[in-house]
Amino acid sequence: MPTPSRRRWLRFSLRSALIAVGVLALILACIGNLLHVYFAEQQVGAEIRNAGGNYETSLFGFMPDDSPNGWDDGPRLLRRIVLVRLSGSDIDDEKIARLQLHRFKHLRSLSIGYEAVLGVDGPKWEDLAAPVTDKGLLSLPAFDKLRYLNLRDLPIGDVGLRGISEKYPSVEQFDLQGTLMTDVAMPEIGRIDGLMLLLIDDTSVTDAGLVHLGQLKDMRVLSMNNTRVAGSGLHHLAGLSKLHTLKLRATGVSDDDVHHLTRLTRLRSLGLNGTRVSDDGVGCLASLTELEYL
Repeated sequence: MPTPSRRRWLRFSLRSALIAVGVLALILACIGNLLHVYFAEQQVGAEIRNAGGNYETSLFGFMPDDSPNGWDDGPRLLRRIVLVRLSGSDIDDEKIARLQLHRFKHLRSLSIGYEAVLGVDGPKWEDLAAPVTDKGLLSLPAFDKLRYLNLRDLPIGDVGLRGISEKYPSVEQFDLQGTLMTDVAMPEIGRIDGLMLLLIDDTSVTDAGLVHLGQLKDMRVLSMNNTRVAGSGLHHLAGLSKLHTLKLRATGVSDDDVHHLTRLTRLRSLGLNGTRVSDDGVGCLASLTELEYL
């Protein structure tokens, strides 16, 4: 018959063994989950590259620094896909609906529209917009960590942008140049509270749509070149105290409208080429002491 000390030792050993087994099971479960997530992401990533797109990864899904090795530092199993570029691919509405993009839980940047890096003599490289329409855009899953969304030159309109503020509430940079959007989509854009950069050049947005931008207090860059903005709605932008770049080239803005811009005291760059603003109108902007480019 075991002595009391022997029984205590047996109980301690059994308890230790159970704890060790539990810890080992937890470790194996974590490793299994890492493997599952990694290979699931890589499978979708391979489909994207096979179709002419691309992706980038970073450690634990955090956006990397600007260092040359920032994207690929760390063990592969701990890297997550954070950037997806469908621009230049043949991914259309049907293919984008089949892609299991919902697996990208750490996605920060999604580019479907036209992209280019400009050099002195023109684009160093450029990718045309993928053949995606409203139907394909609506099939995309929600990405709550998404910061950058490029839909430039896509044949998408107000229907495709429906509900976009709920699907991508954290977007800070939004490129909608050359799309078919109108004022109907502007309330949706205005609900993306943290928006810092908005490019809506070459769209059918008018002064009526600007009322929905007045609440975007973090806005730094707003480009509305070649839109139907005529100037009467510029007063809605007066509360954008952080705005430093405003582009209104080839719009209907005139001398009668520029006084609305004097409340944008942080403006450093203002584009008015191709408007009806004369030298007299420019003179009204003398109070904008930080203005460097006009």
